[in-house]
Order: sequence, then C-alpha cells, then structure tokens
Amino acid sequence: MTFSNTSEIHISGRIDNFLFGAMKDPYFQEFQNANQVFKDSSKTKQDFLESFFSLFLENNPFENKTNLEIFNENIDVNKLQKLCPHFYKIYQTVLPESLESKEIVNKDGEAYLKTENIRSTEYDHYSFLEEILDSPSHLSQNTNSQIDNQFRVFSNDLFIEIYSDGNKIEEGQLGEVLALKEAELDDDFNFKFSEKQKKAHDSFNQKKLSYWDVDPSSVTKQNSIRSDGFWPLDYFKFVLGDSPELFDKKNNFFAVANNHFKFDRLKEVKVIFSNMSKCIFTLDEKIDFEKLSFLRCGLDENCRSASINYEDDMNIFNFLAYNGELIKPNETISGDKGIQISLTENNDTKQPAFYELFIS
Repeated sequence: MTFSNTSEIHISGRIDNFLFGAMKDPYFQEFQNANQVFKDSSKTKQDFLESFFSLFLENNPFENKTNLEIFNENIDVNKLQKLCPHFYKIYQTVLPESLESKEIVNKDGEAYLKTENIRSTEYDHYSFLEEILDSPSHLSQNTNSQIDNQFRVFSNDLFIEIYSDGNKIEEGQLGEVLALKEAELDDDFNFKFSEKQKKAHDSFNQKKLSYWDVDPSSVTKQNSIRSDGFWPLDYFKFVLGDSPELFDKKNNFFAVANNHFKFDRLKEVKVIFSNMSKCIFTLDEKIDFEKLSFLRCGLDENCRSASINYEDDMNIFNFLAYNGELIKPNETISGDKGIQISLTENNDTKQPAFYELFIS
C-alpha cells in the first residue's frame, strides 16, 4: 500500500452514523392514526414505525418467523389499507419471504429471481427512508454542497492508521493516538495559534461552511486542532431555512430562530446505523498535522449527548478538515451491528431535537 505524495487517514471499527429527518406529508398525516392498525390496542406509533421499517431489514436469526410474518400477525391489514393508504402501497411491494420460486420480478428495470432474500420489488431500507423522510442528506444531493451529510461519531475506541508519503506514521486507538489536551490560551483567554493553525482555521471560517465560526477547544499531541461549534449549512437550512434574517449578525439569533423552524419535533425521526466500517480520508500532499482540524458539532455537551447519546469524552469529532477544506471520507461497510429508528417527539418543546444538537 503506497501513497506517494499523498496521505490517508484510516479510521475503522464500529462507527455510528446518524440520520435526522422530518416525516413527509401525507405519511405524517397517516402516521397520526398508525397505532390503530395494530390488533393489540396498547401498541404505539413508535411500534408501528419500528414494525414497518423491519420489513426492509434482515430477519431476526433468533426468531422462527420472518419480519413480514411477524408484521402480518400484529397488523390488521384492512385497517392499514383504510387508515394508511400510502404506507399500504409500500407494503404491497413486499414479497412473501417464506416463499421460494423461480418467478422473475422486475426492480429498477432489472430482472431478478424471486427468492426469500428479496423483500420488496421497489424499496430497500435506504430508499424507504428517502420515500417517507425529508433530511439534510437529500438536500445536499440537489446542491453543490461540500458537506457529507452522514453524521458520524468518531469515538475513542476506534482504530486509526495514518499514512504519509508512502509510510505508516501512526496507528492505534483513536483516543490514545490523538491524546487530546486542553488548548493553551493567551493572556486575553484566546487560543494560541501557530501560523499554520491560524491560516487553516481562518480559511475554514471564511468559506462559511458552518453557521457558527468553529472554536478551538483542544489540541492533539501532533498539534492538530479539535474545534467545536461546527453547524454545516445543509443541516442549518434543513431546520431553519435561509431567510436573510437568520444570517444578519445584528439580530439575536435565538430570538429570530423561533420564527423559522421548518418542522416541529412531532415530525422528527432519528435513525442510527451502527456499522462496522472503515472511513478513509485522502489528502493530496504529505500530511502537515498543524493544518489538520477535527470538527465537532454543537457547543453544548448536554445538547449533543441528548441527541446522539454520546458523552463528550467519547464523541471525539464528527467531521475532518485539512487546510481549511472539508474532507469527505470514503466509507466501506463490512457489517452492521443493527439499525435503530425512533421518534424524537417531546411534549416540552416543539423545537426539533436536531436543532438542539447544535445550539449552545
């Protein structure tokens, strides 16, 4: 493996990826009555969301029945058709997994042999989520955004390898290799930048890839910066839009924001993909650690941990930048440790949890 005149940062292990989305109409309207389609009256809308999503996931190896069979046992299909016709239309694409035959089915213009491995003629778990949810990931596909909208948590126990100019120069557990320590401050309590650090930091903020300017909070033993406060604009606009009022720094942001929420928490859905994978960040030069920045979203630990269930001592960073540019990783998934889907509704506030993830 050689990387002459380039560098690569490999991070591998269980990397949790978060997708936040808002349920589209008319799915949201149908979802209000979704608990009524269960034969068991104690079931909730959350139960419906999990049950329906299971139709696009691997069957539980500890169950004797397929996910579809379990779904059909618990759901009154006639009520599903009546109360949730759009969900029912998706349900109709799901093939009986218990049947094996040589029947040919068409999907995306291609012919497939119908087997128990084909769950739907139209959807997998990703395309199902795209069908029912709006999310920043979808927004970025329609722009020239530099943001990779997969919200990843890079934690202490992941394995990191750093290659520079054809040589492996670092390897080990992420937390131990980075060995973060508090940033050194000057007499005015400002971060003491080196010349290279300052240039990379200022370049990133000048590109306005984040609503907030990122703020150095600690340094690695290689003299790279870890900064907080990264709020990617695609995420920001998904929650709040792009009104000039929001970007006028003369306004009190928190007073203005309350008038611009594009959805409330009742519509919000969070999906966690717990993948065993490797993310490779590629740099087009021999690495200079002082140009390397580890970016963490948000400014407040309570908001971060409530939204992603990771305390700050484990959530090391979420995005990586080099010399002022965001670096999108190439991720290879070797297996998954499960997928969780849930509502983030909260009776105390209508503010999206996704918004609270970023604010201080």
